Amino acid sequence: MIPYTQPRGAVHDLARIGELSAERTNLLCVSDRSLYIIQNWAALDVDFLARYVVEFTDHGYVPVSPAYPAQYILMRETANSLKLEVEDMSCDVVAALAEIRDAIAALSASANASSSLCCNYTIDPGNYYDPAGEEGEPALKCDLAWSYANAWAAGAKEFYHQWAMGAFPSIGVLSAILDSLDLPAQIILEIVTFGASHAVPYLESAWAGIVDSLVEAIACAVYTSPGSASAIVAIEAAIDAVPDLHPSAVTLLKGPIAASTLNQVYAGTFPISGGPYDCQPCQTQEGALIQTSFFVPFNILVIGDAVEFNAEDPGLGYQSQNSGQNLDIYFTLDAQVPEWHFEAEVFSTWPDGDNFGLLIQRWDGQQWGGGVQKQWLNIPGQTWTPIEIDVLDDVLPAAVPLRAHLTTQGFNLLAWWRKVLLIAPIP
Repeated sequence: MIPYTQPRGAVHDLARIGELSAERTNLLCVSDRSLYIIQNWAALDVDFLARYVVEFTDHGYVPVSPAYPAQYILMRETANSLKLEVEDMSCDVVAALAEIRDAIAALSASANASSSLCCNYTIDPGNYYDPAGEEGEPALKCDLAWSYANAWAAGAKEFYHQWAMGAFPSIGVLSAILDSLDLPAQIILEIVTFGASHAVPYLESAWAGIVDSLVEAIACAVYTSPGSASAIVAIEAAIDAVPDLHPSAVTLLKGPIAASTLNQVYAGTFPISGGPYDCQPCQTQEGALIQTSFFVPFNILVIGDAVEFNAEDPGLGYQSQNSGQNLDIYFTLDAQVPEWHFEAEVFSTWPDGDNFGLLIQRWDGQQWGGGVQKQWLNIPGQTWTPIEIDVLDDVLPAAVPLRAHLTTQGFNLLAWWRKVLLIAPIP
């Protein structure tokens, strides 16, 4: 039992907390100063178990602990939610206030019809916080993804800075910050030797190293995801994959992630900074022998020696023409490949569809000849169609130039190819 004179400050009644809604329907408009204090409090003091009351008595109260499982779970959920809610900056306050204004105007317009007016208006938080996931393949998607990753890194570093500055000069919380980094014992000893008040820059330098090591993974997570919902899953997976991170560090790293910001990436409206960037490492498939881009722009040869085509388009890929230039991708193998897999997406411009073919030839020093031939018949027209095949009995030779000759059958017809992949072993 804790006397009411301890701890100093507020205590929280878990019985009352359990009666309150956990839905995010309240808008809080505060200054930067107030937000700074709230963020520091939420990151540290909100976890102080002695402030959560399980039972009030005449002489004091019983604090929560794991001995009270239901109340303890409620306390953890409440504390974790508060940390995330006060750290998220994606709420569109202007739009929310505009809706309130419009609602009041509508109610005022009907005031003459009644001598009394009662307003019970509820805001739908879905309109302003984490809206429905945007999907899209915008131009410059690579630059957008890297710009987002750099913005995330700046946010993650600032979150840690605010947290660390709020924690010091209280040396009592130094161990929590050190735990978040999982630093080796010798480094911890050196930091303690420096003194708590001088340790913040050192700690922030270590934190910046963790953040910077994640930038490429997060850029690739955004670039290879079709929309904001899947991007969030991929970003969090990249963070979770960092070994030996303390849970508080994981929370800080995930803090800057917001669906509303990612929606701007997939809508093509997120501000691009720096660049141009290279996203080829994001999409290289392990074991690929030839590969074209899996994402916009589709007209990029990711793996292979060279490519020839009738025409190209970032949003469509490579064009082939039966009576003109077909799509040819050149490559060379270091070792022979006995079994392999081929796949692509094709688009026939002819309404009735077309037949598509793959012919892999070798260069004999004078001409292209021989080879492995596969066909896909009656592919529908004017729609993207995936094609694929596993090849078990045609060996691809090593140390000689090879050509993947991708064809259409209809005379003088055009077709588009994208997401071309030749891979071994068979996945």
